[in-house]
Amino acid sequence: MVSTVVEPRSLGRARISLVVMAVVAAGTAIFDVAARPRGGTEGLVSVADYVFTALLLPFVLAPLATLAALRSAQQGRDGRLGTVGFVVTAIGLAAFLPCGILTLATGDASSGGPLYPLAMLASLVGLVSMSVAWVRAKALPRWMLPAITLGWIFGGPVAEGGTPGFRGAAVILAAICVAVAVALRPQQAA
Repeated sequence: MVSTVVEPRSLGRARISLVVMAVVAAGTAIFDVAARPRGGTEGLVSVADYVFTALLLPFVLAPLATLAALRSAQQGRDGRLGTVGFVVTAIGLAAFLPCGILTLATGDASSGGPLYPLAMLASLVGLVSMSVAWVRAKALPRWMLPAITLGWIFGGPVAEGGTPGFRGAAVILAAICVAVAVALRPQQAA
């Protein structure tokens, strides 16, 4: 007897959050290419700089909602490692928020001190942990969360905009989110 291990409603929420995340990432990429804000560690001097920095807020909230929805779709099958990975990722993503707010308030991209690189490091460590747990759980296709992790590395906050990234890098993350949303199906368990 074969049964699905994931509720269709959980998958629907995960798909919606993936699409929202893709729209946020694509919008950020388009704005970065069209408006050419300074980005990186340079101070904010133009309206484009401020708007680009403000886009960091939805850019980190959308993945947080997406990961929560994907984790919910796992229905606890990702175990303790998945829980720890999610908590570490959530802390890392949440740490970007004061960075963005401080930068907007001061106009100085380095006003948060080491918080920005620490936030990125925590989000990556958490995503890798979640990916390992996801692959072990076998509740959903194994490649999906590792793909999102790679999208975060090559299309996330460090890759988008200034050094060391490139303009429009978030389109990579957007494309991966769309691919995952389209392919999101429960695995079958015997």
